[in-house]
Amino acid sequence: MKTFKVAPKKNYFLYIIVGALFAVAGILFCPLWQKTDLPWADWGMQMVELLIAVCLLIYLFGFLLKKLTRSGGGVIGVLTIVEFVALLLVALGSILSQFRVISISGACAILGLCLWCRGTVEIFRAYYYQRGSSVRYPVWWLCVAIAMVSLGMYCIARPLFSDLTVLWIFVLLLLLAGIFLIWFGAMCKPKRK
Repeated sequence: MKTFKVAPKKNYFLYIIVGALFAVAGILFCPLWQKTDLPWADWGMQMVELLIAVCLLIYLFGFLLKKLTRSGGGVIGVLTIVEFVALLLVALGSILSQFRVISISGACAILGLCLWCRGTVEIFRAYYYQRGSSVRYPVWWLCVAIAMVSLGMYCIARPLFSDLTVLWIFVLLLLLAGIFLIWFGAMCKPKRK
């Protein structure tokens, strides 16, 4: 079993500072402040909307844009463009309320929309793949696409988790990361000669 070894570092204090900033952010974003009239009472829920937008943009430009460039046009290309534009509008709506063209809000409902869109495009891909190719479309992937459409609709109609749950998870991760970075920075402190 390997032990975790920490080497002394000259810039150990940066870990401590970043860890302290994470811990303070976790405390400020905590949902406990929501029923107060403190200036940072709603920062947590605003942060959840920004997190949703960032996750959507990562999905759009990290995954869906590659699918879009490889689709080669046709019905699948058009459906992928529609999916891209719809999710981009949802991401913009999460950042700026004047761009809320599609009236879906909440982390679970947006996740459901993403699943539904991707599953629908994959079902159409399976249909057109079967018609134009001698190679069979994988049945297991078609089952996954149908499950994505079903779960997506369920998440839109009846959310499985709330934004408050997402906020609590985010706050706990921030606090744990802050505590770890403070500990790591303290362990990296060089010994005085």
